[in-house]
Amino acid sequence: MRAVVLYDWGWVRAMQRPPHGVKLVIEAVCIMRSIKPKKVAGEKPGTKVDDYWEPGKSLLQDPGKFLEGLFKFDKENIPDSVIKLVQPYIDNEEFQPANIAKVSKACTSICQWVRAMHVYHFVAKGVEPKRKALQEAQEDLAVTQLILDDANEKLAQVEEGIATLQAKYHDCLAKRDELDNKCQLCENRLVRADKVRERAMGTKLLHCLLFAVLDWVSV
Repeated sequence: MRAVVLYDWGWVRAMQRPPHGVKLVIEAVCIMRSIKPKKVAGEKPGTKVDDYWEPGKSLLQDPGKFLEGLFKFDKENIPDSVIKLVQPYIDNEEFQPANIAKVSKACTSICQWVRAMHVYHFVAKGVEPKRKALQEAQEDLAVTQLILDDANEKLAQVEEGIATLQAKYHDCLAKRDELDNKCQLCENRLVRADKVRERAMGTKLLHCLLFAVLDWVSV
Protein backbone atom coordinates (compact mmCIF):
# COMPACT_ATOMS: atom_id res chain seq x y z
CA MET A 1 0.00 0.00 0.00
CA ARG A 2 2.91 2.39 0.57
CA ALA A 3 3.60 2.27 -3.15
CA VAL A 4 0.34 4.03 -3.96
CA VAL A 5 1.13 7.27 -5.79
CA LEU A 6 0.14 10.47 -4.00
CA TYR A 7 -1.53 12.05 -7.00
CA ASP A 8 -4.13 9.28 -6.93
CA TRP A 9 -5.09 10.33 -3.38
CA GLY A 10 -5.33 13.91 -4.53
CA TRP A 11 -7.52 12.85 -7.42
CA VAL A 12 -9.85 10.99 -5.04
CA ARG A 13 -10.10 13.96 -2.64
CA ALA A 14 -10.88 16.30 -5.49
CA MET A 15 -13.87 14.32 -6.70
CA GLN A 16 -17.16 16.14 -6.40
CA ARG A 17 -19.23 13.21 -7.63
CA PRO A 18 -17.13 10.11 -6.92
CA PRO A 19 -17.84 6.87 -8.78
CA HIS A 20 -19.91 4.30 -6.95
CA GLY A 21 -16.88 2.08 -6.38
CA VAL A 22 -14.95 4.90 -4.74
CA LYS A 23 -17.90 5.73 -2.48
CA LEU A 24 -18.15 2.08 -1.45
CA VAL A 25 -14.47 2.03 -0.47
CA ILE A 26 -14.65 5.28 1.49
CA GLU A 27 -17.76 4.10 3.31
CA ALA A 28 -16.18 0.74 4.18
CA VAL A 29 -12.93 2.25 5.49
CA CYS A 30 -14.85 4.80 7.57
CA ILE A 31 -16.90 1.99 9.12
CA MET A 32 -13.73 -0.01 9.89
CA ARG A 33 -12.12 3.08 11.43
CA SER A 34 -15.32 3.88 13.39
CA ILE A 35 -15.66 7.25 11.62
CA LYS A 36 -19.20 8.51 12.08
CA PRO A 37 -21.11 9.51 8.95
CA LYS A 38 -22.57 12.91 8.29
CA LYS A 39 -26.32 13.16 8.18
CA VAL A 40 -27.49 14.64 4.87
CA ALA A 41 -30.86 15.15 3.25
CA GLY A 42 -32.24 12.01 1.65
CA GLU A 43 -34.06 11.69 -1.63
CA LYS A 44 -37.37 11.90 0.13
CA PRO A 45 -38.26 15.25 1.67
CA GLY A 46 -37.64 15.41 5.40
CA THR A 47 -35.43 12.31 5.51
CA LYS A 48 -31.80 12.06 6.58
CA VAL A 49 -29.28 9.49 5.37
CA ASP A 50 -25.73 8.58 6.34
CA ASP A 51 -23.04 10.09 4.15
CA TYR A 52 -19.41 9.05 4.55
CA TRP A 53 -17.98 11.06 1.70
CA GLU A 54 -17.17 14.27 3.56
CA PRO A 55 -15.80 12.48 6.71
CA GLY A 56 -13.89 10.14 4.38
CA LYS A 57 -12.26 12.98 2.46
CA SER A 58 -11.03 14.46 5.74
CA LEU A 59 -9.15 11.20 6.35
CA LEU A 60 -7.29 11.73 3.09
CA GLN A 61 -6.05 15.23 3.92
CA ASP A 62 -2.76 13.69 5.09
CA PRO A 63 -2.16 10.53 2.98
CA GLY A 64 0.92 9.54 4.97
CA LYS A 65 -0.93 9.74 8.28
CA PHE A 66 -3.90 7.92 6.78
CA LEU A 67 -1.72 5.04 5.56
CA GLU A 68 0.09 4.88 8.91
CA GLY A 69 -3.28 4.59 10.63
CA LEU A 70 -4.17 1.62 8.44
CA PHE A 71 -0.89 -0.13 9.20
CA LYS A 72 -1.26 0.47 12.96
CA PHE A 73 -4.94 -0.47 13.01
CA ASP A 74 -5.86 -2.64 16.03
CA LYS A 75 -6.88 -5.72 14.06
CA GLU A 76 -6.92 -7.87 17.21
CA ASN A 77 -9.96 -6.06 18.66
CA ILE A 78 -12.34 -5.29 15.81
CA PRO A 79 -15.85 -5.07 17.35
CA ASP A 80 -18.45 -7.50 16.06
CA SER A 81 -20.72 -4.52 15.46
CA VAL A 82 -18.20 -3.09 12.99
CA ILE A 83 -17.91 -6.42 11.18
CA LYS A 84 -21.70 -6.59 10.98
CA LEU A 85 -21.84 -3.14 9.38
CA VAL A 86 -19.08 -3.85 6.87
CA GLN A 87 -20.42 -7.30 5.93
CA PRO A 88 -22.77 -5.98 3.18
CA TYR A 89 -19.75 -4.39 1.48
CA ILE A 90 -17.83 -7.66 1.62
CA ASP A 91 -20.79 -9.45 0.04
CA ASN A 92 -21.17 -6.81 -2.66
CA GLU A 93 -19.71 -7.93 -5.99
CA GLU A 94 -18.94 -4.31 -6.82
CA PHE A 95 -16.67 -4.21 -3.74
CA GLN A 96 -14.05 -6.39 -5.37
CA PRO A 97 -10.46 -5.22 -5.92
CA ALA A 98 -10.71 -5.98 -9.64
CA ASN A 99 -13.79 -3.77 -9.99
CA ILE A 100 -12.42 -0.99 -7.78
CA ALA A 101 -9.18 -0.97 -9.80
CA LYS A 102 -11.14 0.27 -12.78
CA VAL A 103 -11.76 3.60 -11.04
CA SER A 104 -8.88 4.10 -8.54
CA LYS A 105 -5.58 2.43 -7.75
CA ALA A 106 -5.53 3.99 -4.29
CA CYS A 107 -9.05 2.80 -3.51
CA THR A 108 -8.11 -0.68 -4.70
CA SER A 109 -5.50 -0.89 -1.95
CA ILE A 110 -8.02 0.30 0.65
CA CYS A 111 -10.56 -2.25 -0.61
CA GLN A 112 -7.96 -5.00 -0.16
CA TRP A 113 -7.17 -3.72 3.32
CA VAL A 114 -10.84 -3.77 4.39
CA ARG A 115 -11.24 -7.31 3.08
CA ALA A 116 -8.03 -8.40 4.78
CA MET A 117 -9.19 -7.02 8.16
CA HIS A 118 -12.56 -8.76 7.70
CA VAL A 119 -10.85 -12.11 7.04
CA TYR A 120 -8.41 -11.62 9.91
CA HIS A 121 -11.27 -10.98 12.33
CA PHE A 122 -12.82 -14.40 11.71
CA VAL A 123 -9.48 -16.18 11.60
CA ALA A 124 -8.55 -14.59 14.94
CA LYS A 125 -11.90 -15.61 16.45
CA GLY A 126 -11.22 -19.21 15.42
CA VAL A 127 -7.69 -19.11 16.77
CA GLU A 128 -8.50 -17.37 20.07
CA PRO A 129 -10.08 -20.44 21.77
CA LYS A 130 -7.00 -22.44 20.80
CA ARG A 131 -4.77 -19.70 22.21
CA LYS A 132 -6.70 -19.75 25.48
CA ALA A 133 -6.56 -23.55 25.61
CA LEU A 134 -2.82 -23.43 25.00
CA GLN A 135 -2.36 -20.80 27.72
CA GLU A 136 -4.40 -22.88 30.18
CA ALA A 137 -2.38 -25.98 29.28
CA GLN A 138 0.86 -24.07 29.81
CA GLU A 139 -0.39 -22.79 33.19
CA ASP A 140 -1.40 -26.33 34.22
CA LEU A 141 1.99 -27.58 33.09
CA ALA A 142 3.73 -24.92 35.17
CA VAL A 143 1.73 -25.90 38.27
CA THR A 144 2.42 -29.59 37.65
CA GLN A 145 6.11 -28.84 37.20
CA LEU A 146 6.20 -27.06 40.56
CA ILE A 147 4.55 -30.06 42.22
CA LEU A 148 6.99 -32.41 40.50
CA ASP A 149 9.97 -30.28 41.52
CA ASP A 150 8.74 -30.28 45.13
CA ALA A 151 8.24 -34.06 45.03
CA ASN A 152 11.70 -34.55 43.55
CA GLU A 153 13.20 -32.36 46.26
CA LYS A 154 11.45 -34.37 48.97
CA LEU A 155 12.48 -37.61 47.28
CA ALA A 156 16.10 -36.42 47.20
CA GLN A 157 15.88 -35.65 50.92
CA VAL A 158 14.43 -39.12 51.62
CA GLU A 159 17.10 -40.78 49.50
CA GLU A 160 19.75 -38.79 51.33
CA GLY A 161 18.26 -39.91 54.65
CA ILE A 162 18.21 -43.53 53.47
CA ALA A 163 21.84 -43.25 52.40
CA THR A 164 22.74 -41.87 55.85
CA LEU A 165 20.86 -44.69 57.59
CA GLN A 166 22.54 -47.26 55.37
CA ALA A 167 25.94 -45.82 56.21
CA LYS A 168 25.12 -45.97 59.94
CA TYR A 169 23.84 -49.51 59.52
CA HIS A 170 27.09 -50.61 57.86
CA ASP A 171 29.05 -48.86 60.62
CA CYS A 172 27.05 -50.76 63.23
CA LEU A 173 27.67 -54.04 61.42
CA ALA A 174 31.40 -53.29 61.33
CA LYS A 175 31.44 -52.46 65.05
CA ARG A 176 29.43 -55.60 65.85
CA ASP A 177 31.87 -57.73 63.88
CA GLU A 178 34.78 -56.02 65.61
CA LEU A 179 33.27 -56.60 69.04
CA ASP A 180 32.38 -60.16 68.11
CA ASN A 181 35.99 -60.80 67.09
CA LYS A 182 37.24 -59.27 70.34
CA CYS A 183 34.80 -61.37 72.35
CA GLN A 184 35.89 -64.49 70.52
CA LEU A 185 39.52 -63.60 71.14
CA CYS A 186 38.78 -63.12 74.85
CA GLU A 187 36.92 -66.42 75.03
CA ASN A 188 39.85 -68.19 73.38
CA ARG A 189 42.22 -66.61 75.85
CA LEU A 190 39.98 -67.66 78.73
CA VAL A 191 39.93 -71.23 77.46
CA ARG A 192 43.70 -71.30 77.17
CA ALA A 193 44.07 -69.72 80.61
CA ASP A 194 41.70 -72.30 82.09
CA LYS A 195 43.70 -75.11 80.56
CA VAL A 196 46.89 -73.64 81.94
CA ARG A 197 45.20 -73.35 85.32
CA GLU A 198 44.03 -76.92 85.18
CA ARG A 199 47.51 -78.11 84.29
CA ALA A 200 48.95 -76.01 87.04
CA MET A 201 46.45 -77.37 89.54
CA GLY A 202 47.18 -80.89 88.43
CA THR A 203 50.94 -80.42 88.84
CA LYS A 204 50.47 -78.84 92.25
CA LEU A 205 48.24 -81.69 93.40
CA LEU A 206 50.78 -84.21 92.19
CA HIS A 207 53.51 -82.48 94.10
CA CYS A 208 51.42 -82.48 97.25
CA LEU A 209 50.74 -86.20 96.98
CA LEU A 210 54.40 -86.89 96.33
CA PHE A 211 55.42 -84.95 99.42
CA ALA A 212 52.78 -86.76 101.44
CA VAL A 213 54.05 -90.16 100.33
CA LEU A 214 57.61 -89.18 101.07
CA ASP A 215 56.62 -88.02 104.54
CA TRP A 216 54.83 -91.27 105.23
CA VAL A 217 57.72 -93.40 104.03
CA SER A 218 60.15 -91.51 106.17
CA VAL A 219 58.12 -92.27 109.27
